[in-house]
Amino acid sequence: MKRVLLFVVLIIAFKSSNAEIMDVDFDTSMGIEEQGRYNLMLRDGTKSKKMLDFFRNLYNKNLPSKVAASVHPKIPKIIHRIWIGPRSFPENYKKCLESCKKLHPDWQFVLWTNKDIEKILDTIPEYRWLFNEYKDKKVSYQAQKDILEYLILYKYGGIYLDSDVECLQNMNEIVHKYKFFASIEPPSRWSKTLVISNRVVGASPGNKIIIDSLKVSALAYKSIYSYKNNNPIKQVIRRFFKGKNIKIPDPKKALMCSLTKAVEKNGLQSETIVFPATYCDPIFPQAKRYDVLDEIKVIWGINKNKNKLFNALTPEAISVATDFVPLEKALVMEKTGE
Repeated sequence: MKRVLLFVVLIIAFKSSNAEIMDVDFDTSMGIEEQGRYNLMLRDGTKSKKMLDFFRNLYNKNLPSKVAASVHPKIPKIIHRIWIGPRSFPENYKKCLESCKKLHPDWQFVLWTNKDIEKILDTIPEYRWLFNEYKDKKVSYQAQKDILEYLILYKYGGIYLDSDVECLQNMNEIVHKYKFFASIEPPSRWSKTLVISNRVVGASPGNKIIIDSLKVSALAYKSIYSYKNNNPIKQVIRRFFKGKNIKIPDPKKALMCSLTKAVEKNGLQSETIVFPATYCDPIFPQAKRYDVLDEIKVIWGINKNKNKLFNALTPEAISVATDFVPLEKALVMEKTGE
């Protein structure tokens, strides 16, 4: 009897760790039922509609149910996280790391820290300058992290997760079906165009989308840097202040959109998928109309009634960013479906 029970437990554990990734309706996942939120994606008209059509077509072309899994993984079973800067790795992020290890017991886990930076930069030396530009100007660690993320994925492949990301599903199926995956950033007032989130990204080693992301980032940096610093008036001001008025490009403009542009550039490839928002960012404001103050309260953690502000985790969700939803809250929502 004990052996039978053990066998049943093992079967259940096996099935739960190799759960199939669900197909969903693209527009529903992007919030079409809450018109105010969905329409935020279309505010600049033709361009956003064209982008939305592209990602819808890419997703529907390569639905998980349509793609056969290969015997060997196309993306290495490695989960990368990056933690740079003076602070030690937070305890609540360690809980997120453990959640992923439980769901991926046979995977490799790598935490890249300050001591690994030179090793990472040596992977593609021609982009060392881009990292140093943000480091030397003491721009946010987030910008430096984004560059390191692309370099690591290009060299080693695997899945990159932000440090606050908790795993909700095993990702074996994804890495056996695709050479690149990511998800779309949820529509909000903070982003004027449709962009891919880089909080959860998987890629094969040497993936062209990743190297194109670095190329786009470098070109965007140079273009924005030139615009900010090279007109005659600014040159005169710099001479007067002895070069102290150099302006660095906003990393969001130079880096965040690069992944989106790289995917678009590579077209509707068969081994690429970009999931709609609820796969990796399943928390949405419920109200059809909401204001900036609500979002500020969420980000600052001062909203007193998050049950009213957030929907439940969706069944297709493979991860959740716990900086927006506390880990304990996410686990309760996952179990109860509240």
